[in-house]
Formats: sequence, structure tokens, C-alpha cells
Amino acid sequence: MMKNLRWPKNPVVTVGALFLLLLVAIAVHGFGLTAQMVRHTKSLLDARAEAGALAVALSQEQRSAGSSTAVGRQIATARSLTSEARLPKALKYLDDLSAQHSSWLRASPDAALASRIKARMDVDVRSSLADMDAATGTAIDATRASFLYETSMIFMLAVAIAVAAAIAYRRALGAGRHQLKDIAERNRSLENAQRLAGVGNWTNSLSTGQVTYSQEMRRIFGLSALDPAANMLRRFDHPDDAEEIKRVAGDAMRRLQPYSIDHRIVLRDGSVRHVHEQAEFAFDENGRAQHLVGTLVDITERKQAEQKLAFLAHHDALTGLPNRTLLADRLGQYISHAKRLSRIVAVLFLDLDRFKDINDSLGHTAGDELLKEVGTRLLQSVRAGDTVARSGGDEFVIVLADIAEQKHVAGIVQAVVNAFAAPFVIESRDLFVTPSIGISLYPCDDADADGLIRNADAAMYQAKDRGRNNFVFYTAEIHKTAVRRLSLESDLRRAVDEGQFELHYQPFIRLATKSIVGFEALVRWRHPKLGLVPPTDFIPLAEDSGLIVPIGEWVLRTACVQHKAWKRLGHPTQRMAVNISARQFQQRDLAHTIGQALVDTGLSPQALEVEITESLLMKDMTRSLAILRQLKDMGIGISIDDFGTGYSSLGYLKLFPITTLKIDKSFVRDLTTDRFDEAIASTVVTLAKSLALDVIAEGVETAAQAQKLAELGCDEVQGFFFSKPQAAPECEALFDKNFGYAPELSVPFVRTS
Repeated sequence: MMKNLRWPKNPVVTVGALFLLLLVAIAVHGFGLTAQMVRHTKSLLDARAEAGALAVALSQEQRSAGSSTAVGRQIATARSLTSEARLPKALKYLDDLSAQHSSWLRASPDAALASRIKARMDVDVRSSLADMDAATGTAIDATRASFLYETSMIFMLAVAIAVAAAIAYRRALGAGRHQLKDIAERNRSLENAQRLAGVGNWTNSLSTGQVTYSQEMRRIFGLSALDPAANMLRRFDHPDDAEEIKRVAGDAMRRLQPYSIDHRIVLRDGSVRHVHEQAEFAFDENGRAQHLVGTLVDITERKQAEQKLAFLAHHDALTGLPNRTLLADRLGQYISHAKRLSRIVAVLFLDLDRFKDINDSLGHTAGDELLKEVGTRLLQSVRAGDTVARSGGDEFVIVLADIAEQKHVAGIVQAVVNAFAAPFVIESRDLFVTPSIGISLYPCDDADADGLIRNADAAMYQAKDRGRNNFVFYTAEIHKTAVRRLSLESDLRRAVDEGQFELHYQPFIRLATKSIVGFEALVRWRHPKLGLVPPTDFIPLAEDSGLIVPIGEWVLRTACVQHKAWKRLGHPTQRMAVNISARQFQQRDLAHTIGQALVDTGLSPQALEVEITESLLMKDMTRSLAILRQLKDMGIGISIDDFGTGYSSLGYLKLFPITTLKIDKSFVRDLTTDRFDEAIASTVVTLAKSLALDVIAEGVETAAQAQKLAELGCDEVQGFFFSKPQAAPECEALFDKNFGYAPELSVPFVRTS
């Protein structure tokens, strides 16, 4: 039985139950004791009453046979009751009394003896009565105390039972309230879950036709609790979807099968929402359909996300224009249409000129805004049936569909070019941007989409090579050039790995002493099949591909090693000049790279000069100034190459720590025949002298040019007149060569327009 006893888990309840059991046990035990005391007291009272009657009988007894017999029976009765009352002392008195009474009867002739016996009998009776009285009083007191104790225990038990009942009632009431609260909370949680998930539910009783709707159903339909719910489910169906919904729901009702459908609803404010509706039948134990239970889910956000993903899969995220995937699909359709109708399709590959400069100077945010504005203008410049797509970066592709004759293409392309005439206002700045456009035509240039885009891309590079801001139609020659460019770029990467480069050196000649004072290191590529590749062919490729960085570092180290070798041989060369490309100048660790090369080769910083173009410095003056100051602090000379051909802002000459100005060969070429070139060269020399800068003129090819530069005060010259760039072994002979020349005076001036 104890195994089946299950104690309450709550310790308070357990202690209370044990306390009640203890009270009950004490009360039951007390009742038993009290009953015994009552019985004992009753026997005491009976014995006392009999003893009292015996005392009266003795006092009235006459010595007669009948009377003596009656008294004897009373004495026996009193002894019996006294024995039951467990009064040994009183019983002894009664035993003595019985013996005295017998003696008294026998001593009747002797009056004196009878009188003495009678007196002793009275003493025994009184003693017995006194003992009985004392015992009876004690028993009554004990019985009274026991009764009071039992009464208090009953009261305590009643109070405990009442408290327990109150606690149980309160707990039951609390449990009921908690259960009601829990049910309400669960209903609220269910409503909240349905609201958060956008799920409403409804039930249609097939027997009564009554339909009940959840609160979320009303919210989905935009109804309040006071709005009528009649025909709520079908009242808001979109007119274009209503027929399909009716068909699906009707088929399900006839077949008693579940159904599921996505459709639209139109709310009272006219807004359209997407919902997913599904329902199934509930059957009784006999298989009869009782209810149709359904749910309605608001899937508008999911549908919008799906539409957005579908849009992003086929459109550029920045401009919203078609991307390459959608472009390829549309171009394929245009080609199929043109093939059937013998029409022309034109593909325009457009690249923004010098867009990188805008990104570098104004930041990518401004660059992105510019790209969006360009996309807008391109859309406005073409016809409604044409496609404008963004290929990536600053490249756009325009497809002109359904062209009747090739001559019509140029007019549309010119409209595209004209769209760039007005400045783009970006971040309160007027930006002038120009396009370079390559054009390929279906079917004459290619028959598939990839080929047309590839050919237009090749033609675009030709447009850039021809000065930018124009357009070029694709030709077979362009294809050959593009193929050669790709092949050359592949070979260039191999050349970096295999070390196919070599340095040629062209000397600087000081006009005052007509002696070598240094060299400019010029990189050459000795192609295993093509021989020496001109720098104009591979330097732009190296810049575009980023290979100019490892090539430039190799040039720097090799030139330093060569200059150190010439110094060890005692040759009178003072410095080695190395060109720094735009891509190299953008490297954050340029100063560290140059410094490490000097440390590794052991060349003094004062023996190194870096040549940087004027336009390169002006792209980011703050950064350029920081880099040049680092180099100047190291003791490295800084020469501005092609001076006068860039921005021609003279303020930077004071700002930048420059040591040398280099007059561009375009001003030297006609120096002796064009007063303008002479004036420019003279101005540069005068400016440099006033700023305590050295001046070098490049591209000197005649003695007259050298003489004129000497007359203008130019410090140094370089050019084919003195020496073409040569490999290091051939330069050995230059150290012993006399660079004197015969002066050519009175050179006539010829003005050029």
C-alpha cells in the first residue's frame, strides 16, 4: 500500500497533511482515554453511592435476622463495586467492615461488645466513604481535564480542517484562475503568432453552412470586429483571379479533397495583396464530411521578394538597367527577328573615358551617381524598342534593333554621343564625361550575340586609341589588333615570370661640361619570337593589367645594381633616373619599396632620381605631396617628366618638393624653327632657375637644338643626338666619348600655325 502512496510534490502540502493526520491520531487516542475515565468515574460514583447507602443501613440496622441479611448483601454489593472501581484502600475497609459485621451478629448477647463492634463498623464505613470521595473527586477532575483537552483538540482539528479547506479552496481557485489566464494567454499567443505569420483560419460547417473566421482573417481583409463577416472569404477576390478560385474550390468540394491556391485580393482601400489559401475536410467516425477547415496566409512580402529577386537576376542593382544575362536574351531575340525579316542589329559597346579619375578623386559614391545619370541619359537617347544594359564597371552595351539600313546606325550613335555634351551635376559639381564607343553589326560582323559583343568591345578600344570621345565601327583589322593585344597580354604575363625584360640606358649630358652626369633607365621587352617589343606596345598593357608594378620594381632594383657597378668601376656618373608609373604611384608602400631596394643594393639615396609625370601628381595632390615628401626626406631626387603637357598649374611647383623639371620633347622638336616653342622652353628654364630647380630637355636630336638650349640656360639634355638608349655593355664606351659639338648660330625661325 505504501508503494502506491503518492505524496504531494509541494513540501508545504506534505507537512500540512502530516499535521492533520497527527491531530486526528491524537484526537482518537484522547477520545479513548476520556471514555475510560468516564467509565471509571461512573464505577466510582456507583461504589460511593452503594457505600453511602450501606452507611445509612448500618446506622439504622437492628439486630434481627432479616435486617442483618439485607446489610450483608449491601456490604457484598459495595465490595463488588469498590473492586470494579479499583479502590484497594476502600476495599480493605469494606473487608474489615464485613468481618466486623459478622462479629457483631455473633456478639449480640453481649451488649458492650456489640457496641464496640458497631463503633468500629462506623469508622470503617466512614473511612471507606472518605477514600471513595477522594478518588471520585480526583477522577472527576481528571475526566473534566480530559474532556477539556479533547474539546480543544476537536476545536484545533476543526480549525485545521477549516484552514486546510480554505487553502485548498484558494489553491483550487488560483489554479482555476491560472488555467483561465493560461488559456487566455495561449489564445493571445496564437493570435499573435497568426498575426506575425500573416495566417488566418476559418471553419465552414457543412451541416449548418455557418462560417467562423479568426481575428487574423479580419485583419488580412482589413475588417474590424464590427464589420459583417458574411461571405468574407470570397468577397475580396481579385476579379482576374475569381474564376480560377471558383474552379479550384468547386472541384475540391465535389471530390471532398484538399485544395491549395495562390491568388490576389483587393481590399476596400483598393490595395492589392497576395494570399495563399488552402483547405481540407474534417470527417466524423463514419467518414462523413462535417467541416471544411482552411487557412489564409498573407504572402505579399514573399511575392514582392520573389519579384525583386527575379528583377535583380536580370537587372543591374545600381542603375536598374538590364544586366548581361537579360542583354544576351534580348540580343538573341533581336537576332532571330532580324534573321526572319532581313534586318540589321547594331551592338554598341560604350566605355566612359577616364572614369577611374573621377572615382579616385571624388570617391565611389560620386562615381555611382554618375553611372546612374549616364544610364538615364542613354535611355533617353535611344528608341523605345532598343535595349540599354550595363555590362559592368563603367561599361554599357546598347542594342539597336530592327535597323533597315546601316547608314541609320550612325545617326543614333551620334545622338548617344551628343547626350554627353551637357555636364553631369554630381554632388554640386559639373562633371564633363565623354564616351568611347565600338560598334558591330549583325549579320556582317558576326551572327551570334557573344561574337557581336566581343567585336564591339574590340572596336571600342580602337576608339580610345584614336583619342577617345568618338565611335568606331568594327573591321577585320580591328579584330586582328584585338587578337594581337590579347596574345601580347598573355605573353607579357609569361615575360614577367621568365624574366624577358632588359634595361637600356640613355645618358644625361651636362651642357656646360659636355659630359655624362647620369642615366635614365628604360625598360625593353625582348620577346622570344617578336624580338624587341616597343614600349608603346606593352607599357599600356602592363598598366591596364597591373603587371607594371612587378615590372617597375624589377627596373628599380636592376637600375640601382647597374649604377652601383658603374661607380665601383670609377665611371663618372652621378645619378640614375627611374620612371614611376601611375599604377606604381598608387601603391601605399611605394616609399618603403624604393627604400628597401636602396638598402638591398647598397645604393645611396642621393644617387637615385624618380621621374613622375605632371598629370600624375595632379590627380590627388594631398596624397602626392605626402609621397614626395617621404622620398625627399630619404634624399631621393624628384623630376617632373613631360613638364608643360599636363595641367600646367604652376602653383604646385612651390608646393611639391621637386628637384628637376624636364622639358617635353614636343617643345624641343621645333625649338629652332618655332618662336612659340622657344618661348615655352625659355619660360620653363627661367621658371626653374627662379625656383632653384635643375632643367633637363629631352628629345634633343640636332646640334642646333643643343646649342639653343645651352643659350637659354638649360642645364642638361638627353636625346638621340648624343646617344640612343643602349644596353649596359654598350654604355661602357660612352664614358670615354667626347660629347662636344659644333655650334650652329643664326638659325632662322619659321613660325608654325
